[in-house]
Amino acid sequence: MKKEVVVVLLCAVLLGGCSGKENEETADTEASITIETTSDTESAELENNTEDVDDKDRNSEIMDATVSAAAVDEAETEKEQGTADDSELEQIAMGETFPAGEGSVSEGELLYSIEACEVYTSLADCSLTRENMTSLENTYNDLEWLNNYSEFEDIINEEGEISSFFRFLLLEVRIQNVDAVGDVKKNEFNIYGIRMEGPSADDNYRICYFSEAENSPVEDQPYYFTLQQGEEIKVKLGFLVPAENLENHQIRCRYRDTIIDLGI
Repeated sequence: MKKEVVVVLLCAVLLGGCSGKENEETADTEASITIETTSDTESAELENNTEDVDDKDRNSEIMDATVSAAAVDEAETEKEQGTADDSELEQIAMGETFPAGEGSVSEGELLYSIEACEVYTSLADCSLTRENMTSLENTYNDLEWLNNYSEFEDIINEEGEISSFFRFLLLEVRIQNVDAVGDVKKNEFNIYGIRMEGPSADDNYRICYFSEAENSPVEDQPYYFTLQQGEEIKVKLGFLVPAENLENHQIRCRYRDTIIDLGI
């Protein structure tokens, strides 16, 4: 009887050991599958994240291009406003050249010269319409009431007639690419830095029309243009300025530390 009991117990122990081993193997297999699945998922996520990073890298230069000119120009404006003595600024006449600076050119020489300036009370007189305007970014610290004019519709009617409080200045600008390289791409530059000033350096009247805007190589940035080394083009820039300041000869053209005498 004891022998039979021992045999039965021995068989039970052996069967239990086998079952435990099988359970361990099953658990190991499941763990292996889980680890491999997790690893595959993590690899896929890592690959997707890498692609996202690559996309961000590819777009970073375009993002830099969209803000570079404005950021540099704003910094230059703040610096210039701290300079009260105009004797420190270079004074030149129309037809004389002045170089493009940081924010447009990374190296080499790109030259501007203002060839002509015309004053209009209607866009129709210069074969333009309100739809040709690009952006209205002006500050009028000395004439705060003018801040009420925040849209082109506030200044120009459907026929192109301009409010009597404003005048439209149209400049003809010659651009020569001697051997310049753009900030983002070799032959791409921006012209945003050219502006009009009012009675003080705080009154800035920015470009609101650029003849090459439709051909801009940078999306949603109308003041960029393409120009190969050794070539030149003529473009037109438009500005809306207060009529009172213009009549009082209180409007001048400025680019960085250069004042261009427009004869107005």
